[in-house]
Amino acid sequence: MTIRIIIACLISIHSLSILGQTSAQTPKQQEASQTVHVIGCPMKGVEGDCVMLKSKGKTYDITAAPAQTDPSQPSSLPASPRVGYLGIALDGTIATGAAGICMQGTILKNITWSYTKQKCDTAKSKKK
Repeated sequence: MTIRIIIACLISIHSLSILGQTSAQTPKQQEASQTVHVIGCPMKGVEGDCVMLKSKGKTYDITAAPAQTDPSQPSSLPASPRVGYLGIALDGTIATGAAGICMQGTILKNITWSYTKQKCDTAKSKKK
């Protein structure tokens, strides 16, 4: 009889732990799955080769943006968003809990982007 009680207790504890794991998402988990759409001019980050994008008062780390060919120059080599060139429209996922080397902005992952027709001022793009 004592063994049955112990087994019942263990099953109950295990069931509660599973329920705790599948309960509503925490704010950090919800933020992790948030996608953003931003438009702006890429700018140099404070660290090395970091590239940032400022939009609506927020700074995003877009260093992970994949290289692609500029449609206006099809023969050019694929490149990441260029600072001081044209604006970009970007979709990305907030990478909550990710540590980056840029030490600036909200890190984005799963980035897709394209150039806009907006010309970016080189002097403004270099400001942090």
